[in-house]
Amino acid sequence: MGVTYSVCFDQERGNIKHAQLDNLSPDLFRQMLLAWPEIAIEYLLDHFYMKLLNQASFRTRDRKAAEDVIQDTFATVWQKRHELAVNPEFEIEAFLYTVVRNKSVDHFKNVTRDRERLVLYQTHLILEQTSSPEVDTITVDRNKKIWKIISRFPNRERECMIMKYYQDMSLNE
Repeated sequence: MGVTYSVCFDQERGNIKHAQLDNLSPDLFRQMLLAWPEIAIEYLLDHFYMKLLNQASFRTRDRKAAEDVIQDTFATVWQKRHELAVNPEFEIEAFLYTVVRNKSVDHFKNVTRDRERLVLYQTHLILEQTSSPEVDTITVDRNKKIWKIISRFPNRERECMIMKYYQDMSLNE
């Protein structure tokens, strides 16, 4: 990290011609994002990667997940580069931290959802192996809890769960 980039900037024509990119002005960065998006993204990686990784690590409590969050963050920057470049109100650092925060929250929701599914599946397997009036009562209670959790899933995931576990359809179907 700490690489110094040299790019050229022609004020008259509005083209990037020469500038040291240690402390890049927002206007020059927006122009660079339009003209040379790869260099602009590399600049952001060099200047913000560790700070963003630390924030993501703090939020996810998992270094590997934090790295995934940062990768997704820069993918978002790449996807929105034109929108970001033409908007004079945009603050790149604030945008990066906001995306990291949102992606970290998404990661946490997905992990929580996956844990709930795993517990439900394990409980289902255990209860399937035994049968008695007590187990039947537990099964009814469990099914109520399962339906309550499934009802919170997004529509598509809810439909898939119903088809897989209640209509005995295969994943390919």
